[in-house]
Amino acid sequence: MNKNYNLDYKVSPTRECTKYVKSCDENSFSQHSYSDHIVRANLCNTLISILFNTNNIETSIYSIKKFIDNSSDPKKLQFCIKVDNDKNFTEEFLKKLEDFKSNFIIISSPKGRGYIDLWQWINHLFKISSK
Repeated sequence: MNKNYNLDYKVSPTRECTKYVKSCDENSFSQHSYSDHIVRANLCNTLISILFNTNNIETSIYSIKKFIDNSSDPKKLQFCIKVDNDKNFTEEFLKKLEDFKSNFIIISSPKGRGYIDLWQWINHLFKISSK
């Protein structure tokens, strides 16, 4: 059977995966391993955590801005986002997010098999979102 259709396949956030964290009162991201426990991420004082995958900077920024603009307190929002390991894309995305006064966890990982594995990344984002 083609590995692309193997439903037992598991993505691993411990292989070639970087976690970037920025809290609402910071102006830049810190870089960590997926398994690192980061208090300002895992125990962030948030009301809502928004989890999604993206490969489109403009659409993501637009959506994030809409959430923030419609929030009475953007500091209570946490965005947990998975992007593919593409140095240029990740750097540009992080740069555009630096001015937002919300909480962010960004996972940059290998593309893998594509869309078929994205649901697994949402599960990994959930595990590192604010409790």
